[in-house]
Amino acid sequence: MKKKTVILSLSLFICFVGLMMIFNATTLGCNYANRALSSAGGMDTEQFYFLMKSGAVSFQLGGVVTALLGGTAAMIFGSKTEAEAKSSDTESTEEQQ
Repeated sequence: MKKKTVILSLSLFICFVGLMMIFNATTLGCNYANRALSSAGGMDTEQFYFLMKSGAVSFQLGGVVTALLGGTAAMIFGSKTEAEAKSSDTESTEEQQ
């Protein structure tokens, strides 16, 4: 039972990280472009804009995949944990009668 609870918690955390990646994708993309600008020593404005936009899109896609994987795992393990809890409650009430 504890193992499934740990897996459920980890799945929810992964889902949360994915959602944070989605919501902070613009900032992360801007930071990515700024690092590229610093390492290159300068670049064309269009190239900087392209790097910023592609970085934001990449983080959004990564966040969507991460959130979906974490959310799906949480739904699967959450339903299994809930079903086991209901069956153990039913068994304990039958034993008391």
